[in-house]
Amino acid sequence: MRAKSTSTLAIAACLAGAALLLSCGNFTGKPVCVPMSCAELGKECGSWSDGCGGEVACGGCGMGESCRAGECVGGCVPATCGSMGKQCGTWDDGCGHEIACPDCPDGQKCSAAGRCVDSPLPQDDRVSECGGFESNGGTIFDAPSAYCDAEVLYWIYEAASQTLSLADTRILLNCCGDHGMTVAQVDGVYVVTETDAPEDGWGRCLCMCVYDFVVSVSQIPAETIPIRIFREVTDSESGTVWEGELDLTAGAGAVVIDETDVGLWCTEP
Repeated sequence: MRAKSTSTLAIAACLAGAALLLSCGNFTGKPVCVPMSCAELGKECGSWSDGCGGEVACGGCGMGESCRAGECVGGCVPATCGSMGKQCGTWDDGCGHEIACPDCPDGQKCSAAGRCVDSPLPQDDRVSECGGFESNGGTIFDAPSAYCDAEVLYWIYEAASQTLSLADTRILLNCCGDHGMTVAQVDGVYVVTETDAPEDGWGRCLCMCVYDFVVSVSQIPAETIPIRIFREVTDSESGTVWEGELDLTAGAGAVVIDETDVGLWCTEP
């Protein structure tokens, strides 16, 4: 018998290989993603991900119906404060009406986003130049000791306007600094933050000075209030320098915060 030619054998081998590949279907080895239909997704309206990186359009709804989460519902379903993520304020419910969400608790206000946030206390602050404010005989600067002997917190309360004025005097700080004073109510405590930052963001001196920090705060009820003095030195050590209570019904008072004599750096105001 005559042997088959080489070309015939080669053709047969190619046909067998092609048949094997075709019988395997997906011969790349990669899984095939089959897009889901609207029915499989459980949607009857709107456009949704088909599970394979594309979108499937499930159409619209009939007259008088609206598409909610892929379902055609009759009429308009109004939104609620909870579904809109709103804590306060007045908002459109999506059906042409307004919905009023609850008021914020005392001490908070409603933001533009409909969230209750802490309401800042109306206040005005002043900080002296190096050496402190000049004494004019006012009761807020009537020191129980010489000015340079101690750091003293003075306070005056005006019941008619519910205004508390605080003066933290003879604070020893670097001579080159940017200063500020703010008051905020935190967990029921009136926190007075005194800030000392390097002048213009970088400058410091090789000397120390004394300063007076003064702030007037409104909307403070006539009662005994907890208060904390926190000193924030942005390029050094920060922390609470005094914490206690002030009985505002007494009208005025003074508290010695630091009895360190700083006469070397201090001159009488």
